[in-house]
Amino acid sequence: MSRAPEAAPARAEEVLLRVIDPRGGEVRAGDVTPDVVVLAREHRVSGLLARALDREGALGELPREQVARLRGDLLDDRMGRARLDAAGAAALEALRDEGLAPVLLKGAALGHLVYPEPYLRPMSDVDLLIPRDSLSRALDALESAGFRIPPEEHREFWEETWYDLPVEAPDGTPGAVELHWSIAQEGRHFPDVAGMLSRARELRYGPVTGLALGPVDLHLHQALHLGYHYFQPKGIWIVDVALLHLAGEASPAELLERARRWGMRAVLLLSVLQVERCFPGIVPGELLRPARRSPRLALLRRLFPPRRPAEVIGGWDSRPRQRLLAPLLVDRPTTAVRAILAWARRTRRHGDLAGHRRLDEFH
Repeated sequence: MSRAPEAAPARAEEVLLRVIDPRGGEVRAGDVTPDVVVLAREHRVSGLLARALDREGALGELPREQVARLRGDLLDDRMGRARLDAAGAAALEALRDEGLAPVLLKGAALGHLVYPEPYLRPMSDVDLLIPRDSLSRALDALESAGFRIPPEEHREFWEETWYDLPVEAPDGTPGAVELHWSIAQEGRHFPDVAGMLSRARELRYGPVTGLALGPVDLHLHQALHLGYHYFQPKGIWIVDVALLHLAGEASPAELLERARRWGMRAVLLLSVLQVERCFPGIVPGELLRPARRSPRLALLRRLFPPRRPAEVIGGWDSRPRQRLLAPLLVDRPTTAVRAILAWARRTRRHGDLAGHRRLDEFH
């Protein structure tokens, strides 16, 4: 009997998830087929795969071509991380000289907080959070330090439609730094940015000292990041959240309460289900029980059934389905209506997916 077209990729994804399990996965070199290596690269977890195999002395058992590919990815990740961390450190110093105290977000912070080595958490840019009313000062400071900021008309676009904007590093790396004044689109979710900034903690970031979000804020931001990407089954993002669960710094009760206040309880609980689906047993019961008991999430998963092991909902990559998912991922009906209207206004003025187009134009 012939296999369904998705059977082989699904099997490869099962193997990959088992090997990169943050608790120390089951490693059998014979299972790591070329399909698994290809998926590891797509999921940005080549480094984690190579490290897991090397830890068990199994890396050398792979075919020479696969070993070379994984080691090449590791070198690329090290070099890419070093280049971006250098840009991030320069941005931190420039902003600090202006009297600002930006907070490192996502991969920039997570690589130092929860990963064994920072380079095991590859990233495409350094995200920094600042107060909304400090944006002009921050851009002026970065421009004076040699960063290239977007032209005025692009700045107006980013400020109107999104919550961050890209800045090119002095070495020409496009979008090396992203300045955030929030972590959510206005009217869609309601994070307490002032509180996030006040709760930030010190973090050693290469040659400089920076700030990172507090444990609860950091965890909620990673869940929200998954939500804004419609729970794309990208391994490195799922590992981020799994490692935060394992770190155990964020109280489940606080996570649930702050998520409720931010209007993102559904997003948090769906991220819980995604981590549990990929790495069973990591999520604490205090979070898993409400996620499993939610009629809304059960309905959502029936409407969009997952097709692959790392998916928690299917259809995340279909734009028509994304338009349906976006309002379903907010907690309040009135918020959903406002989110739909805001999307319609942005689309009418700038076109759908305009952020991607403007980013390409700037680069």
